[in-house]
Amino acid sequence: MHMFFSSLFISCSQVDSSSVSVGFLQSDVDENTMSRVHIPSDIDGYNEPGSILGEGYEKNFHALPTNGSLDVEPWSDTYWPENKGGIAHRWRTDESFDYQLYTKEELIEGGLSMAEYLSPAEKYDLLVGNYDWGLTYGALSAGSPTEASWTGYCHGWSPASLAYDEPHPVVLENPDGIRIPFGSSDIKALLTYFRGEVLSSDYPEHDWRAEILTLGSQCGSEKVFDPSCYDSNPASFHLVMTNQLGIRGEGFNMDVDNKYQKWNQPVFAYRSRVLYTMDPDISSSEGSVERLIIESNVSWGLEIEPSYHPVLNTSHQSTKDETYFYSLDLDEKGDVIGGQWLVKAQNGGFISLNDALDYLSTQDENNDGRPDYDESEVSNIIWQHFSFPDYIWIQVDADFPQEFKNLSSKYALISLTRSSRQELFDYFGKLEELYERSVE
Repeated sequence: MHMFFSSLFISCSQVDSSSVSVGFLQSDVDENTMSRVHIPSDIDGYNEPGSILGEGYEKNFHALPTNGSLDVEPWSDTYWPENKGGIAHRWRTDESFDYQLYTKEELIEGGLSMAEYLSPAEKYDLLVGNYDWGLTYGALSAGSPTEASWTGYCHGWSPASLAYDEPHPVVLENPDGIRIPFGSSDIKALLTYFRGEVLSSDYPEHDWRAEILTLGSQCGSEKVFDPSCYDSNPASFHLVMTNQLGIRGEGFNMDVDNKYQKWNQPVFAYRSRVLYTMDPDISSSEGSVERLIIESNVSWGLEIEPSYHPVLNTSHQSTKDETYFYSLDLDEKGDVIGGQWLVKAQNGGFISLNDALDYLSTQDENNDGRPDYDESEVSNIIWQHFSFPDYIWIQVDADFPQEFKNLSSKYALISLTRSSRQELFDYFGKLEELYERSVE
C-alpha cells in the first residue's frame, strides 16, 4: 500500500498499562474453538511485503538471515513535541510560545551569545536573513501548549536518523555577518522537519515529495476488537525485517505502539531464532506444511532531550531492545506464508493473539450466560500482555531543494496550501549546505 504522511503519523509517545491478572496465561486454550474475532494467519493485502520490498524479495525461510544490523546506529534526538512549539522550541532555555522575537539590530548587537539560545527554526530564519521569522511562525502555529504531549515529529526524526549522518556543531554566518552557532540538535531538528513536514505534501504536482511505503494498517483506537489494531501480520514483519536489514543492510521505521498513540522508531538490528517446530493446526495458513515458533529480538533508536553535541558512541545515545514471539507458517517450498503473534504462558507454552481474544471474549466462570470481561477489560488485558508493532514503513529517499527562495511573507507557512507547501520546500534550499558543513 502506497501512502503519504497523514495526521495519524504525527504522534510520538507511550502509554503505561496497569498490571492485570489474567487467567488465559495460566490455562490451556483450546485451539479448535471458533473465535468471535478471527485473526487470519494468511498474509492479506494490508500486509503484502512487496509494498515495501518491491519485487524479487526473499521468501524462503531457510535463506533468510537470522540476524542483521546497520553499521551505524540511527542517532537519538527529541521528537520536537508540538506542545513545546516543535522546532520553534528554544530548547536551551525551555521557552516555547511566549518568547520575544528579536530584531535584526538586537541580534547584531547581541552577537553569538544571543544567537546560540535561539530555537532551530529561528536559527534557520536567521541564517537565510529572514527577520520576519516565517519558519518560526509556521512551526509555532502548528502546535499549542494544550496539545497532547505525545504529538510531535517522530515521523520525521525516525527516517532522518536513518538517512543522514549525525550532525556536529557548526558556526555559520548570515548575509549580514551575524554568526549563528548550530548545535547538533538544531540541525537534527531541521532534518527532522524536512523529512516529516517539508516532504509530506499531498499534492501530486509536487514531484519532490517523498513517498511513504507502509505495511499494516494504522490503529486509530484503544480497542483490541478494532481490526486495524490487530491486523499486523508477523510473517510480513519477519519478511521485511530479514530482507531489509539482513539482506539489504537497510533500516526501516516502525510504530512500536499498537494502539492509538504512534511511536515511530528507527529499527537498526535484529536477532531471531527458532524455538521449536510443529505441525500445522486449524489456525495455520492455507497451504502450510510446517509451523515455526520464533523469538526475535529487535533493536531501535529512542528519543532523548536535545543536545548541543553529537550523542553516538556516548552515554547519551539511547536504544531499546524488544523481544517478539510469533509463529511462522511455511509452505512445501519453505516459503513464509503467514503467522500469528504469540505471548509466552506461565507453563512455558505459547498462546496466540487469536486464541487469547477468543478465551477472554467467551470466558464465563460463573455460568451466568454473559462473558466475564467486557470489551474494555479485554482490551486492557490484551495490551498488557501482547507486544507487536502496529505498522512498519519506509520513506523513499528524496533530494534537498537545489535552489533557495525566500518566503513571500511572515505568515506564508501558517496555512499549508498547495502554493505555501511549494514555498516551504523552496525555503529549505539552504539546508543541504548547512548539513554538509556539519558532517565535514
